[in-house]
This record gives sequence, structure tokens and C-alpha cells, in this order.
Amino acid sequence: MRVTPAACEVAAVRRMVRDWLNDVAVAASEADDVVLIVSELVANGVIHAGGFDITVSAWRREGQVFVEVITLSGVTPRSPQAAESGDLAEGGRGLAIVARLARDVRLCVDATQWVVTCTIPLPVNPGVAVQ
Repeated sequence: MRVTPAACEVAAVRRMVRDWLNDVAVAASEADDVVLIVSELVANGVIHAGGFDITVSAWRREGQVFVEVITLSGVTPRSPQAAESGDLAEGGRGLAIVARLARDVRLCVDATQWVVTCTIPLPVNPGVAVQ
């Protein structure tokens, strides 16, 4: 899905991702993690994009959800730096949250875009057949 980098779009993305996760039978507790990850990555794009589109892709395969967020940048992207976030700071924790909840988080920054990909493993329930 393509997203205009505006703060009001983040909630719409959360709703669309949650609906998709429900459609592909991801349990609510795991869906919460995926929604939070996508929300953080899209919010980063809104804050840092410089006014260009954000593309969100997600797919489920082999007991995992894969997420890719591409932010086209109107400013020269720079690699993110860990922010000095005090207890009351409003920002600076997004990628740390993603890294905590996801596996295999990759960030590729070039002259025109940021691409973040990550994998969210889903628990295996031995009582449920995997299709």
C-alpha cells in the first residue's frame, strides 16, 4: 500500500494492517506486535521522509510475517543514530522497538530512499494444522 507521509495516515495504516492480519489468521497477540512495528516504521517515514511516498508491504509465509517499508526521501537520507532518550522523551525509540519485536531487521539507506525489512516469527501451535 502507498501512504502519503502525513501523521493522520499512520492510524489508517494500522487499521489496514490489522484487517489484513485478521484475514490471514494471525492471532491478536501477534498481530499487535506486527501493527506496532509497521506503525513505528511508517511514523519514522512521516517524520524523516521530506514529503515523498511511503510504501508498506507485508506477507505471511511459513509461520512468519514479513514486513517491508520503503520511504522515498526528499532529503538526503542518513543512517539513523540511537537517540539519547530520557524517560520523558517523546521520540528516539522506534527502531529499538522494532529490533526488540522482530527478527532479522535490515535497514538499507541510499541517496533516495530508506528500506526497512524485518521478520516477525509466529508461534507454532501444535494443535493447529499449518496450511
